[in-house]
Amino acid sequence: MNIRIGAHARRQARIRGVSIDEIEETVREAVQRKTYTLNRHHGRLDAKKVFDFGGEWRGERRERKLVWVVFVFDGDDVDVVTVIARYGRWDDAN
Repeated sequence: MNIRIGAHARRQARIRGVSIDEIEETVREAVQRKTYTLNRHHGRLDAKKVFDFGGEWRGERRERKLVWVVFVFDGDDVDVVTVIARYGRWDDAN
């Protein structure tokens, strides 16, 4: 499976503090485990993963980062549409 990350998704990832590795890990894990969900509003798929962060985001200390990837399948490949990040505290790191 190839993961293609378009210009919009790359730009959003950069703005939101998400690495390409985090995007790819989130998608690969969701596809392998079939844990992605259908986004009812746009007919696209969502994959989410919580990463340890332990850093500062927008002036505040944050323990974890939720990476939320919106994507579509193109045959066996994945096209990443956009990336969202939320910073905070979650009990489960996965």
